[in-house]
Amino acid sequence: MTVLLATAFLIAHLSFLPPTPTGVDAVNFALGVRDFNVAEHRPHAPGYPVFIALGKTTRTVLERFPAGSAAELMRSETFALAMWSAVFGAIAVFSLRLLFRAIEPDDRRAVAAAALTIACPLFWFNANRPMSDISGLSAALAAQALTMTAFRRNREAMPGARTRLILGAFVAGLAMGFRSQATWLTLPLLAFVTIDHARRARDRSWVYVAAAVVTGILLWAIPLVVASGGPTRYVAALTGQAGDDLSSGTMLVTAPGFKAAALALVRMVAYPWADKYLAVLIVSLAAIGCIRMIMTARLAFGLLALSFGPYVIYHLMFQDAAFLRYVLPVLPALAYLSVRGLEAISSRMTMGFAAALTVACLYVAIPPAASYAETGSPSLRAVDAMRNQLLRAERRPVLAMHHAVSRVLRLEDLPAPTIPAPPKHEWLELVKYWNTGAEAPVWFLAEPERTDLTLIDPTSRRLVGSYRLPFDRRFFMSGVRPSGVDWYEIDSPGWFAADGWALMPETAGVASEDARGPDRAPIIAYVRRRPDAAVVMVGGRHLDPGGQPARFDLSIDDRPIESWVVGSDPGFFLRTLQLPAGALRSPQTGERYSRLQIRSAAADGSGARVRTSIEQFDLQSADRVVFGFGDGWYEQEYDPDALRLWRWASPKAVLRIHHGGHDLAVCVTGQAPAGQLGGAVTMTVRAGNQVFGRVTVSRDFALRAQVPTGALDRSDGLLTIETDRGFVPDATLGNGDRRLLALRVSGLRIDAATVEQPQCGK
Repeated sequence: MTVLLATAFLIAHLSFLPPTPTGVDAVNFALGVRDFNVAEHRPHAPGYPVFIALGKTTRTVLERFPAGSAAELMRSETFALAMWSAVFGAIAVFSLRLLFRAIEPDDRRAVAAAALTIACPLFWFNANRPMSDISGLSAALAAQALTMTAFRRNREAMPGARTRLILGAFVAGLAMGFRSQATWLTLPLLAFVTIDHARRARDRSWVYVAAAVVTGILLWAIPLVVASGGPTRYVAALTGQAGDDLSSGTMLVTAPGFKAAALALVRMVAYPWADKYLAVLIVSLAAIGCIRMIMTARLAFGLLALSFGPYVIYHLMFQDAAFLRYVLPVLPALAYLSVRGLEAISSRMTMGFAAALTVACLYVAIPPAASYAETGSPSLRAVDAMRNQLLRAERRPVLAMHHAVSRVLRLEDLPAPTIPAPPKHEWLELVKYWNTGAEAPVWFLAEPERTDLTLIDPTSRRLVGSYRLPFDRRFFMSGVRPSGVDWYEIDSPGWFAADGWALMPETAGVASEDARGPDRAPIIAYVRRRPDAAVVMVGGRHLDPGGQPARFDLSIDDRPIESWVVGSDPGFFLRTLQLPAGALRSPQTGERYSRLQIRSAAADGSGARVRTSIEQFDLQSADRVVFGFGDGWYEQEYDPDALRLWRWASPKAVLRIHHGGHDLAVCVTGQAPAGQLGGAVTMTVRAGNQVFGRVTVSRDFALRAQVPTGALDRSDGLLTIETDRGFVPDATLGNGDRRLLALRVSGLRIDAATVEQPQCGK
């Protein structure tokens, strides 16, 4: 049965290997196969030398087949690595069976747990990827199986225990060259079994065990350090990677808390099964199995805990829970406990139920794996689409992209000149580009998680295409960057902002990190010159509760335009400024853009700093629609994992609109949290006393309304969204949030009614 399982697994995976690497880490591995250099992140530290060596060996064979382009070369490197993931996934079947049999001598149980492990959607999917996770886990399982077998043989006074122990130690040292995390799977168990063996055999076996571990490590460590340019360069690369992981990842050791711990635990035990019903069943069975083993098989439970418990602690404390593939080493324990749970429910039907669970897992796992093999990297698909579009383009563009996308495309021959992409500040390179007077359109490859393009005139951005993974990345490739790509064309923007603007939570964070903002130095937006009148909408906040009022000054080309004072209570403001014809005229210098500046300071003229931010901005010609969020709205919030941006509205939330002479089409989408609101609520859209939309909502909603210019003129440009009641989160959740909330608005479009509109809510 074990041979059958392994063979079926290998054939299934070799038939569906991906064409291209997806994500920065996968590209780093491919780069390592091509030109190994840990200091240059080829691959990233610690280097994974054994896995890369296997890939290089396979690549040598593949080079006998000519590669006519960089893309074909990449595919060969991807295949060279992904093939080993499939092979080691198949080998893991044998190691799992041996390990489980050594923990408890029941072959049927061992086979059932091994089958459930490899059929787990997370395991099955990752055995298709050109990453070291499955091969590293498989090597660690082999070391565990040998070590556990040595334990059993020693306990039962059977021959060969010492040989297996030493061999297990050697494989443990070698496994660390696949993945350093194998340390936590192998060394604690190895230390326990070695001590037990020495106590029973009364010999110096521990010396040979230690020598075997060191030998296994030296086989890969010496070539690794040499290939990295010596110990100094390798240590620098290793410490740099560790620092990046600690600073950029979300770990319990750096951000402790009950909520974070609970979420990490749920991700560890439930997410690998990729289906909520399957996850509930598996976790419930595992809990039953855990209790059963503690009551009836404490030694076996202790051995299982010793095999996987240290890694569980290490994972929860020191690894970013967003990367679900880090959970792979926990799956064997979950699978084994689940089979034990099945036995507790019905010992006679265990194998049938286990087979049904395995089939259910495969039903969930196979479609995403097959679609991944068919589509490959979203970034590379976007580049292929660009190449095709260039054949028909009337104007040759330049390329720009977010930093993670640029790292994925390092191996590609890009079809046009490319603008640099420094991390977190990519848009500033566009600012430099346009300020040189360049007029070629920009084709920008954006990560869907990023929101910094809001610093560029929205009317100049056109979404050309969206490229996504064809499955729910949360369960199969969570943490991968970029997980998808949006291709925008940006042509002749009417304005673009430099640093210090807080138009999105992301850009507010960057401004804070860079110590930039209107309270520190004037923030600048570059506005395209034009002869006609224009409208400016600007909004922001006074950020010092109880602090003295702040004075804001707005100027264009050093000409004062308007000043206003904002107090700390309520702190929010929104202003509409009318710029007369000629205010943005072209000077003799011929510069295409004016410099719009906003700065703030204490209103008493002392020059003291008062913390402020600018969170809303738009500037358009007077015949265009411009709007902003006024009284009753709260600041934007963003969940990058769910790619969800929203803004809470109070029971009475006001929009300030400049209609530009157009009747308006308004589309509002979002959610009404019926649980907190106490049931369905009535949502009304009105201008003054005139109602233009009314709907009863209890969950998701999409409301479309047509608003004529006359109604807006009579209401002084104010459009109000009302809800018949609200709630205070602290009253029900006790979380300290005392805002009065009603609707979570995730989408708001206000356009001229003459413009063709997409279906509201789409």
